[in-house]
Amino acid sequence: MVNPVCGNLRYNCCNWPGEGVAFGPGPYELIREEQIMKRTIAIAFAAVGVIGPAAAAITLTDGNSLVEIDETSQAGMGTWMVDGVDHLFQQWYWIRINQSPEVSVDAIGAPNVTLYGSNIAVISYSNALVQVDMTFVLTGGTPGSNTSDIAESIRVINRTDRAFHLSLFEYDDFDLDGTAGGDRAEAFGAPVTTITQWDSSRVFVGAVPPVTHWEIASFPSILDRLNDANPDNLLDTGSPFGPGDATFAMQWDTQLAPGGAFIISKDKLIVPEPTTIAAIGFGLAALAARRRRK
Repeated sequence: MVNPVCGNLRYNCCNWPGEGVAFGPGPYELIREEQIMKRTIAIAFAAVGVIGPAAAAITLTDGNSLVEIDETSQAGMGTWMVDGVDHLFQQWYWIRINQSPEVSVDAIGAPNVTLYGSNIAVISYSNALVQVDMTFVLTGGTPGSNTSDIAESIRVINRTDRAFHLSLFEYDDFDLDGTAGGDRAEAFGAPVTTITQWDSSRVFVGAVPPVTHWEIASFPSILDRLNDANPDNLLDTGSPFGPGDATFAMQWDTQLAPGGAFIISKDKLIVPEPTTIAAIGFGLAALAARRRRK
């Protein structure tokens, strides 16, 4: 990791007070290291300001479905067409390192995109602190079925020689059946593994491992806090919700060792109503099996 004080590639290269002392760092050194980590975070994420013009959105197609992703901004995944109806306004990811503010993953650095066929995209972002690799797999239903599935895998790698606390956030704003409002939503599991939202159609969003925190709230409450330049946690509130203009989010907290990786697997399934929560059971089992194989 680049030392922000001297520019050397070794984080601890400078002759900081207490370096090499057998008793380990004292209070001054711990405070200094925390200050330097905060400065490094700011420097790493400020670099996004030099990115050039936005690239065209990624388009995935399969069966009766089409997905569009703007990988250059937090608009993120903003289209999920199923049998000609767009059910999604916005879905994207944010991260937080230690007590720095949350930032959307597109602020990490310029995206690197790899497409496999018409229905799989891998998007990677990296800087001096972290690398984030995101895989999206679209599986459309047969025409007229009004069903569609998106599987996602997110991997965050610590690129530094210091452990840090990572918070990963996933945010969803569905406009089911092409309309905002009239939504109902509910969280399931203890701890929560699934949030479902329904109108005339229903979407299930399931994830493994289980979340650390979650929240369901009216637009734009959650989005505002993700972007308010303060470190915020989700509130574990809002279930059941509605009717209203529902949004929801999931949060995972972990300590990430130097060179370590944290992986989540997610599945989003749209089906016609009425459908029960049991409909996603097979999907969650598949997600768990997929994680064990990694």
